[in-house]
Amino acid sequence: MDDLSTDDYSAINRAFHEAIYVGCRNSYLATEIKKLRARLSPHLRGNFVARARLPSSHAEHQAVLAAIASYDEKAAELAMREHLLNGGKLFADMLANLNARPAD
Repeated sequence: MDDLSTDDYSAINRAFHEAIYVGCRNSYLATEIKKLRARLSPHLRGNFVARARLPSSHAEHQAVLAAIASYDEKAAELAMREHLLNGGKLFADMLANLNARPAD
């Protein structure tokens, strides 16, 4: 993972999430998530600019994948919720920093 560029990891991340959407077999939900990601995509890439997020994001993906592979629906749900919340916190922090004004 250390040798991946942020663009490479972003593409892998997108493919991972899209595989989850397809696997959910809820076309309405998958379509709505894709629309939301398309609207946010210019900003989502910023999550990966912080290289420190890559290892934790990768570990979260591993947890989601392990839960899905073992057919543990509850664990998969919890792992994905944690992953989305962690990414959301970073995204919120990034947006807050965009609006931060230097003290006079």
